[in-house]
Amino acid sequence: MTIDPANGSGPGADGPESETLRLNRILKIIGRSNRALIYVQNETDLLHGICRIVTEEGGYCLAGVGYAENRDVRTLRLVARAGTEADNIDEAWVGAASIHERSPARAALRSGSSVCLEEDFVAERSRRVIRSCLALPLKDEHDDPFGVLAVYSTEPNAFTSDEIRLLEELAGDLAFGIVAIRTRDAYRLAEAQSRAHLQFLQGLDRVNRAIQEARDPEQMMRNVLDAVISLFGCDCAYLMYPCDPDAASWTVPMERARPGFPGTLELGLEQPMNAEVARTLRLLLGTDGPLCFGPGNPYALPRWRLPDPYGIRSFMGMAIHPKTGRPWQFGIHQCSDRRTWTSAEATLFQEIGRRLADGLTSLLTQRDLRDSETRLRTLVQTIPDLVWLKDPDGAYLRCNPKVERLLDAAEADIVGRTDYDFFERELADAFRAQDLEAMQTGAPSVNEEWLTFADNGYRGLFETVKTPVRDPAGKLIGVLGISRDISARKATERKIEHLAYHDALTGLPNRRLLLDRLQQALAGSARTGNHGALLFVDLDNFKLVNDTCGHETGDRLLLEVAGRLVACVREGDTIARLGGDEFVVMLIDLKESATEAAAQAISVGEKIQAELNRPYAMAGRVHHSSPSIGIALFCGQAESVDELLKQADIAMYQAKAAGRNTVRFFDPQMQATLATRALLEESLRLGIQAGQFVLHYQPQIDAGRGVIGAEALLRWVRPERGVVLPGEFIPLAEETGLIVAIGRWVLEASCARLSAWAGDPRTRDLYLAVNVSARQFRQADFVEQVRGALHGSGAPATRLKLELTESLMLHDVADTIGKMQALREIGIGFSMDDFGTGHSSLAYLARLPLDELKIDQSFVNQLPQAAGDAAVVQTIITLARSLGLAVIAEGVETEAQREFLERHGCPTWQGFLFGRPMELGEFERLLTPLRVGPR
Repeated sequence: MTIDPANGSGPGADGPESETLRLNRILKIIGRSNRALIYVQNETDLLHGICRIVTEEGGYCLAGVGYAENRDVRTLRLVARAGTEADNIDEAWVGAASIHERSPARAALRSGSSVCLEEDFVAERSRRVIRSCLALPLKDEHDDPFGVLAVYSTEPNAFTSDEIRLLEELAGDLAFGIVAIRTRDAYRLAEAQSRAHLQFLQGLDRVNRAIQEARDPEQMMRNVLDAVISLFGCDCAYLMYPCDPDAASWTVPMERARPGFPGTLELGLEQPMNAEVARTLRLLLGTDGPLCFGPGNPYALPRWRLPDPYGIRSFMGMAIHPKTGRPWQFGIHQCSDRRTWTSAEATLFQEIGRRLADGLTSLLTQRDLRDSETRLRTLVQTIPDLVWLKDPDGAYLRCNPKVERLLDAAEADIVGRTDYDFFERELADAFRAQDLEAMQTGAPSVNEEWLTFADNGYRGLFETVKTPVRDPAGKLIGVLGISRDISARKATERKIEHLAYHDALTGLPNRRLLLDRLQQALAGSARTGNHGALLFVDLDNFKLVNDTCGHETGDRLLLEVAGRLVACVREGDTIARLGGDEFVVMLIDLKESATEAAAQAISVGEKIQAELNRPYAMAGRVHHSSPSIGIALFCGQAESVDELLKQADIAMYQAKAAGRNTVRFFDPQMQATLATRALLEESLRLGIQAGQFVLHYQPQIDAGRGVIGAEALLRWVRPERGVVLPGEFIPLAEETGLIVAIGRWVLEASCARLSAWAGDPRTRDLYLAVNVSARQFRQADFVEQVRGALHGSGAPATRLKLELTESLMLHDVADTIGKMQALREIGIGFSMDDFGTGHSSLAYLARLPLDELKIDQSFVNQLPQAAGDAAVVQTIITLARSLGLAVIAEGVETEAQREFLERHGCPTWQGFLFGRPMELGEFERLLTPLRVGPR
């Protein structure tokens, strides 16, 4: 989005733009800038691109980058600019009122710190007023400023502290990117120099062989000139020397041309030259080093007076000085095209000329080539990389001092030995395989390998180029290796990649990586059906810490907060820093139920709140901070990534509006549900501690005996509400684990009631049925709990009946049977509650030590009219009989239902027809003989 400062909607304008939107613009600047830092390869393009991004995304009227020209004077050179006022950058760069010392750019460069200037300045070309300027120093890896990024606005007070902090981060990233590009360019230059060194050495090696293999001066000249034509790709190479003192004519002892070249001179005969060519040749003889003639070279091409087939368009020549008493001219020329000779070619040509002169001198004076060998060794030793030559069998022929350091041995002790004498076998095998590959393919091979120097233990990553070396006849001489340390380059590449996806201060994922992971989380949620959650965490009053204690303390606080956030979540969750004091926590794989997932999210949010509220000990002082946390749930891909972040952000602002240091959900209904749930959980815990639970009793009736017992049903008597039915609190108790404590109380209270009934003739034969929750039954000490309750109360175990659900008994059949048998041995009976609603099988039923099946009331409600339910009930009754089990029906509310059940073999009932769950006194008054039949 491009904002026109003229209409007052840019940074700092008193418009509807919120602080969040302003910061979002800066975050977009940073996001686009990070992409530019990754993909832009040219320093100039990078600088202009950053300036454009700052003005286009930030809505600033002007942005510029300047480099320090002189570190003592601190003068600045403008290198990039962009914006609607780009033509006025030269004026704005100086500063308000054209006072050089008040230039914010120069002030930032001198101080090494950001400088913000709020002062009107009229741009002469457009007559517009620039009212705000922020100058940000660019620092190298030694923290020394080398340039400035300056941002200008036509609005007063355009830069808030948060914007300044984010733009400082941008300046830091830009400085790092500039240093990284320069490091890369330096590496490429060094790499090119290394290749040039290699070509230089290969060329000299070929010339050396041409010289060494020659038996007479003619053969040497012929071999060297042929090698020169091949190396330089020229049309002709020659040697000449003047015939007379005025050098008006010359003799050509040797000339060689490429195959098919039509023009040649007659060897050995005097060649007349015109005055201009003669002057040129005398100039060559009087100059130390080669001279290049032709387009793009310093010297103009003379007018040759030679046979037409030559048509010389460029040439290079130099004087050589064999021990013959007069200088010779060694030259090459091009007729097929206009050739520009490079400095590298000139250097190689000069060295070849010197070696040729030495070779000729050696043959003429019977000297060996020891001086030439010394120069070659010196050249090899000056290369900063590892350089070596091996024969085809892998034995070292020569090496430079860097290889001596690697192997911790002198060259004399290395030559003739192989890699197997210096490295472990696995590494030596790898080196040998690389050598063989280069020799077999005939082409250079490039490999990366970790090498450890034996002299000092340094270990680094090296890039090794191995090139097969052949003599002029094509015979393989061996392998030339050059290895360069690329550890620093690789570290820079990794740092750039890390910068693209992680926050520079905390090392946490940044917005870009968060968005990627959130997109993956949405896709995963769509597959599994599980919820996820975004927690938007903002530190309350963080600006106060920066203002009062400094940015260094603020950064240390952010680092501590990041560490505490990581400790609050699971390994698969994500913590990201969006910038400033804003963090985002992404939770994945929560429950399928939205309510349960929300409970999990609020639990993590409260844990984070508690952790971030703990004091921070920094620099000898104790600091306090608190978070405002907004939560947004997600499931599937119903919402976009940006929408989810917006929802969490809105929820965070709701938390701040609620007084800060609190947690809020984006969904108001969910927020209310969770608040109610939290209050209920708190009250439930207090109810357990205060003994607010009582038992009610619903009679169980037998057709022939009347009341044979009761089912103990839990009631919660809340002081502010009265009696609360189990349906309101049992699910929460199950979820939170409070059901274990409640179940233990029910068991103990029921045993105490059986003990009291045992002393009364009216009640001593009554059974008491007690529901047992799955979580309670799966406690490892459940059997001991029941025994303890019986022993502590003195209740008769034969009067206690435990009601278990189908799902509970089938969870772990072996464990279930073991516990049931242990309790049955002391006389306790078992009833399968809500039978018919689960997934029991006959195999399991036959194995379980049950006494009774309890027909669920859902099958009884529509009796006898519902044919399907009637069939199910009859089947359950028949099944119970076949297994030798008693059967009881619950939910009996009408006489017709009772008659149907009795007629089909179910003589025991429980339901409102005989009495609702009632308090103890009412139940005991009911124990007079109860008439069974019509009422």
